Amino acid sequence: MPDDDLTPVQRSVLLILMAEAREVPNAELTNDRKLKLERERRDDLERRGLITVRRERSRIFLELTDRGWRWCGDQDGAEVPDRAGHGAAAAYAILAGLRRN
Repeated sequence: MPDDDLTPVQRSVLLILMAEAREVPNAELTNDRKLKLERERRDDLERRGLITVRRERSRIFLELTDRGWRWCGDQDGAEVPDRAGHGAAAAYAILAGLRRN
């Protein structure tokens, strides 16, 4: 399964998980980051081996896998994907800026 067909929300979640560098509660993505990762999209990221999903009672926690970290690293210097969306376009600009400094 190629990773170039990820949705803007999936890309944003991966980049947020990279920035946080820790296990992040799904509720934090929704409440604090205003980013709703639908179950189908979350399961897709897990199937691709990009994230781990841990369930604790009714709470869900997400974390990057080694493959997820590699995907994020590959985005540094990459062109903004056609369907990335405005938020991801900003994230790619920030990555490029960090690389310049």
